[in-house]
Amino acid sequence: ELASVILAKVQQRQQQQQEAEQSEVGAAAALAAGLNFHVNPIIGGALNEDNVRQQAAAIAGASGAVFAYCASGNRSSIVWALTQRGRASADTRISLAAKAGYNLEHLRAALED
Repeated sequence: ELASVILAKVQQRQQQQQEAEQSEVGAAAALAAGLNFHVNPIIGGALNEDNVRQQAAAIAGASGAVFAYCASGNRSSIVWALTQRGRASADTRISLAAKAGYNLEHLRAALED
């Protein structure tokens, strides 16, 4: 069991390092294109309200469309749906995410206003 815990921690650290490197490349490309770039690291399984607040602030401060990404798109879709509480119904957010290929039905209780 200890080996499994250690392996999981090593894999988590590798994922964080890979995402940090991708963020650096993304930031450089965004800035070169005249776009703003915000880093909001969300660890799988550890999404918190601070992540939601940071994302909401980035969205609110944008003067145009917002492109949010993560390795699979799942975390991005979840944090987006949480930032839209009070703006769109849970049904609408779940439906929009589903159209993009993400099933957020299991989060319905958290998405309810």
